[in-house]
Amino acid sequence: MNQENIWTNKGSKNNLKHLAFIENQHVCALCGSDIYIQVFELNLEDLSLTEQASCPSCKIKTRVKNHTLQ
Repeated sequence: MNQENIWTNKGSKNNLKHLAFIENQHVCALCGSDIYIQVFELNLEDLSLTEQASCPSCKIKTRVKNHTLQ
């Protein structure tokens, strides 16, 4: 993850768990490059969306997640 992107969680005392979460979610597990995240599908009927993440360096899909909007 780029060092210029500083992610902070104002509710955290030392921010380490939040930084670990961001690193886990935004970095390719194979090569360490930043991954590309996009909304793959948006369904307004049931208020859900599908997120797809891929690594431009490895050329692989790293995850597909369904989210329910509230």
